[in-house]
Amino acid sequence: MPKIICSQFDEFERVMLRINSRFIPTKPGTHDWLHHSVDLGDVTIAINQLGSGTIHSGAMYKGTYSLFIPLSRPGSCRIYGQEMEPGLIGWFVPDVETYSYSREALLWLGITIEQKHILQWVAQQPENFLPGLKAHRVGLGNTKMIDELADLIKRALHVDAIDPFAAQPARCLETLREQVLDASYFAVQSVGPSDERSHGRPRLSRQAIIRKAATFIDASFDDSISVRDLCAACRVSSRTLHSVFLEEIGVSPHRYLMLKRLSAIHIALTRGGTDRTVASICAKYGVWDFGRFASLYRRVFGVLPSQALRQ
Repeated sequence: MPKIICSQFDEFERVMLRINSRFIPTKPGTHDWLHHSVDLGDVTIAINQLGSGTIHSGAMYKGTYSLFIPLSRPGSCRIYGQEMEPGLIGWFVPDVETYSYSREALLWLGITIEQKHILQWVAQQPENFLPGLKAHRVGLGNTKMIDELADLIKRALHVDAIDPFAAQPARCLETLREQVLDASYFAVQSVGPSDERSHGRPRLSRQAIIRKAATFIDASFDDSISVRDLCAACRVSSRTLHSVFLEEIGVSPHRYLMLKRLSAIHIALTRGGTDRTVASICAKYGVWDFGRFASLYRRVFGVLPSQALRQ
């Protein structure tokens, strides 16, 4: 996947011009210029670093939306009129120019999402969808949700640097894409007020929501199920689903899906034929971060996946 680390602005600029961004350095560089991206089809994740203070302008291409998550220290950047601070996230819509100014070297994460996914989000929350489809929005969101999204992107880029996703099975890319879409949706929805509470309690009982979710998971487990899929199947909001799972089961929907996947992999490892490998089994279930998977597996089952396979 595209990755450059350079000491000169010119090489960095050539890469960024391909994605419709323009940068004007305002002082000599103090850091390397960095761009590393992973193309997941209709979703792209990236980490970028400006090597010096810079003025930026640009617009998203038609049919694509973008999220911006700054990683540098507070006060080092002003974007769309908003001073950078912890919990800040930017939402940028197609064909609308935006400007930013960084006083020093700036590190940030970017997620680019094709419009079809955004329209699905709107369909799920027709009255409540934030922040909107036609205007940029930069504001403070739920710090935990934004941190979870940032951690996911950083882990994926770290894995790609070691074992490029281009060489991994398609199922791994699909799983990562769904995880990125899920985390992006919740981070975006956390920006600004929501009138979701005004709709009252869910029409289904909490037990009925759990039964409906469990049935959907069991029937669709061979596919890459996301938390958004569960919301759509149960016809409830993400906040309601999260609350119901915590109160009725004791874990979030995301963790429940993770534990179900771990359990399925454990069964495949311990009951599979002698010709199967940990890598082939994990690929079937869309595991893309093997280091994290092995750690989670050991935490749950007390042994490494390779040990379970040998036993």
